[in-house]
Amino acid sequence: MTDLLFLAHRIPYPPNKGDKIRSYHLLKYLTNAYTVHLGAFIDDPNDWKYPDKLDAICAETFYLGLNPFRSKIKSLQGLLTDEALSLPYYKNQAMQD
Repeated sequence: MTDLLFLAHRIPYPPNKGDKIRSYHLLKYLTNAYTVHLGAFIDDPNDWKYPDKLDAICAETFYLGLNPFRSKIKSLQGLLTDEALSLPYYKNQAMQD
C-alpha cells in the first residue's frame, strides 16, 4: 500500500463533533486504500484517553498537546505578518519534523 500522511488540527476521535466526525470517517475510509500516518493536535485534556483507538487503525501516529490559550496568543502574529491567524496558531516544529 502507498503511504499517506494525514494531518488533523484536532484528534479525530471520539467522532462526537462536526469536525471530528468528518475527520474520523475520512481517516477510516483512507485506511482501506493507504498506509496512513497520522499527526494530530490534542487541545482537550480529556482526549488523551483516545489515542489507542486511532493507533489501532493507523500505521503510525503522532500526537501533540496544544494549549488553546497559548496558541491564540501565538496566532496574533498573523496580524503583524498578514498571514492567516491559523498558521501561527498551529505552527509547531515537532509536528513539522
